[in-house]
Amino acid sequence: MTPRPTFLSNEDHRQSRAAVVLRVAVLNGTEVCDWPCHSFHPPSDFLFIDVSIDVTMPWFWASSTDPSSKKPTPKDRLEQLQSLPLWSPQILIPTVILTASLLTLNTFYRRRLRRIPTVSQLPPSYVANHQSLFGTAVSVGDADNFRLFHTPGGRALGWGWLRSVPTGRKDLAKAGTIHVRLAGVDAPEGAHFGNQAQPYAEEAQAWLTNYVLNRRVRVQLLARDRYERVVCSVKIWRWGWRRDVSLEMAKAGWAELYDNAGAEYGGLEGQLKTGVETAKFVSRNVKD
Repeated sequence: MTPRPTFLSNEDHRQSRAAVVLRVAVLNGTEVCDWPCHSFHPPSDFLFIDVSIDVTMPWFWASSTDPSSKKPTPKDRLEQLQSLPLWSPQILIPTVILTASLLTLNTFYRRRLRRIPTVSQLPPSYVANHQSLFGTAVSVGDADNFRLFHTPGGRALGWGWLRSVPTGRKDLAKAGTIHVRLAGVDAPEGAHFGNQAQPYAEEAQAWLTNYVLNRRVRVQLLARDRYERVVCSVKIWRWGWRRDVSLEMAKAGWAELYDNAGAEYGGLEGQLKTGVETAKFVSRNVKD
């Protein structure tokens, strides 16, 4: 049976000395019960043994069990570390932890917090891994592309209340913007390069301008095209719902399905086809 010790500590602030007293009831050399045993009344031939043990227990804040020892100064600790070999645990473990922490912070900054000004500065891994960027649509070109000002971290990192998005052309050109083309759709083009504007180009551009200009959007990078644009699946919050801009444009009847070689749809090819056909069907019925 397990003896029940009683600890009597003194007033020492650095360490505690306790007298441990054990009383054991013994009969013929065999332990019967630790004392006091309330359910057992020993006969007169029982032998009681008291054992006193002096135990020294240092408190957790004590640097040494010896009260006369001095607390090492920072200079002493530094000299002690300098005398250790490089492979000692006192040096190796903190070095590994610090190096791993710095590498983790650097990777997180480069992937999540670093602002990317232009398409040419996009790391190839971003497009290959279809990473997403958050920013503000600052201008609209033709009806199927716009300029994005990258704002990593959004409002959480101060964009819109501590840091402002440039508005002037010169400021935007200096800061840099990302040229984004909507994935999966082909909208009427305006007049440029000596070519006349296609039918409904102005109306389609007005729709896209009203839908995304000066709004925060998230773009998923899918590919880069020959015009130094990045083809993206563009998401935007409108009326409490997260919507795909290409799909909404197709449903509104301002875009066709882009079916050239190498077309990117962002996983919405079927929905885009349905949206385009539905818009055509509605348009024919309205005309009839």
